[in-house]
Amino acid sequence: MKTNDILLIAAVAAGVYWLARSNSSNTIKNMGEAINGISEIFTGTKQGETGYGWRYFSDGASISPDGKYYLNGEYVWG
Repeated sequence: MKTNDILLIAAVAAGVYWLARSNSSNTIKNMGEAINGISEIFTGTKQGETGYGWRYFSDGASISPDGKYYLNGEYVWG
């Protein structure tokens, strides 16, 4: 591996670490909006509550805890 490759990998790892440790809880959500216009909707449900484990998105998509994909309430694939 060349020195440039190692420096590039280190820089990318540092950037990912910075995003993960950022004080702003919206950093990753806002990045998703900037990239594709779709953001995840965080419900704040806790284990044992209805809806726990589901992921909801601003385009009407949702993903069940077992990985099934729905769009506007209709099953798409999974």
